[in-house]
Amino acid sequence: MKKYLLLFLLVSCGQSFNSNSKDFLLGSQIYCSNSTETKLCQANEIIAKNCINCHSGYHNNWASYLTNSAWLSSALISSGNADNSLLILKLKNAGGNMPEGAAPINDTDYQALKNWINTL
Repeated sequence: MKKYLLLFLLVSCGQSFNSNSKDFLLGSQIYCSNSTETKLCQANEIIAKNCINCHSGYHNNWASYLTNSAWLSSALISSGNADNSLLILKLKNAGGNMPEGAAPINDTDYQALKNWINTL
């Protein structure tokens, strides 16, 4: 009986998604399919595409930022000031370009992120 109880406790402590399959991003995809916030959705898709390989697990707080307000509250972006936003500074300049060890984010995606932040 103790073995079953221990097994149950171990299983119940697990996460509700498989971080290797990136299925925790499905919530934002559903949100974006019903959203009028196209720049926000585009930004989330760009970040997911370029950042998820390294920034998952405890680094994936950004996956829960489903509104512009949530992004602003995170202090990763500065409303109307992309060049002074931590997200943009980390993508280019700070310690080398991101994603680390891979091709840098392409200019189209980079400009889309800057445009999103600058229009907030």
